Amino acid sequence: MQNLYKKIFRNKNGFTLVELIVAIALIVIIATITVLNLSSYSRSRQLESESKKIVAVLRDTQSKAMTGQGGGRWGVNFTNVVDAGDKYEVFSGLNYANGIIEKVINFNPAIQFSDPSSGSAKEVVFQPVSGDIGGDFSIIISLVSNPQLQKHIKISPIGVITIEEVTPLPDY
Repeated sequence: MQNLYKKIFRNKNGFTLVELIVAIALIVIIATITVLNLSSYSRSRQLESESKKIVAVLRDTQSKAMTGQGGGRWGVNFTNVVDAGDKYEVFSGLNYANGIIEKVINFNPAIQFSDPSSGSAKEVVFQPVSGDIGGDFSIIISLVSNPQLQKHIKISPIGVITIEEVTPLPDY
């Protein structure tokens, strides 16, 4: 047994160049895969964070309407700006056109609206005391780098605000 061991390892003083190149190549491949996965995870976390931020703004705006702050209705206008950063604005008043803008929130540049579509806007107005909106309302946000990864933010007629992940249909 010792003779076999000596024959196998007798002339080896280190690694060959080929072995080193293969090991380095494997490390580079594993590092690249890890970085790509972390990058994708980071972008999906940005989408999650932005959707929660929108819901927080909607709930705060709804609360202002329900408590009668400012003496009336409160709303949020979502604007999909062509070739610029999308934004949403909190306003007080009957509607966005006749209301007073209280706050402007710009999107993270990695996030965009899928609904409202490019160049258009949508507004939701919460009624005083009840906080309802009188009909269904929804917006969809997505990643600029991967528009198929989306979050659907919905408000029911009675004012219940929810977030749903939109699962893209497979291509056939």
